[in-house]
Amino acid sequence: MPARTKALLELLLGRTVDPRDEPWRGLRYQLVTAVAGTAIQAAADDSPVAAFVVQEFRGPKTDVVRQRQNDADLNGFVGAVFPRVEPLELGRLEGPTTLEPGPHLSNPVQLLIGKIRCEIEPT
Repeated sequence: MPARTKALLELLLGRTVDPRDEPWRGLRYQLVTAVAGTAIQAAADDSPVAAFVVQEFRGPKTDVVRQRQNDADLNGFVGAVFPRVEPLELGRLEGPTTLEPGPHLSNPVQLLIGKIRCEIEPT
């Protein structure tokens, strides 16, 4: 998995990094693959813009501690990978950040990133 993570981080960052080093080793692999996959699909579709949106569900059975950790992980990811992007606010897209063409990206992609929340009513 480190080789794949390294290639995906290179796509997102535009430079080579060692995924075993900080801050890269602390990033959630799911976020790395999801954002890279969004950009790759946009380039494959010849779309100059892509939006990656995390949807959070919150309800009476939600584990608040886990949700705080997920939020911290998402903000840590955005801060490490896209340091010029403003901190995420619910319901707002931040960016764009330009991802340049390379081995995994055929065209440049303007990436927007955001977060929304869905409140689940008790049943």
